[in-house]
Amino acid sequence: REIRTNEEAIAAAASSGDLDPLTGALSRPALAAQLTGAIAGARTKGGSCGLLIAAIDKLAVVNDSFGFDVADSVIAETSRRIVNVLRDGDMIG
Repeated sequence: REIRTNEEAIAAAASSGDLDPLTGALSRPALAAQLTGAIAGARTKGGSCGLLIAAIDKLAVVNDSFGFDVADSVIAETSRRIVNVLRDGDMIG
């Protein structure tokens, strides 16, 4: 079955345990599987898909200066902000 919306992707991942416990985003293996499916679907339909890779600059400095709990909060908040601007069919992992 093809996953059509972000909500369906999250529900499917949650039921299979493929969500990151800190962010609620897809785990790396789950994201890789979804990306593989998106690429295959784009090839089959003659469409396209995109991949955005983002990093949090100076996260190690936050870890060293304020501890893992604060760094985890930064990661979780960054994930939450990205999720808030996703379109149907977009995924985060």
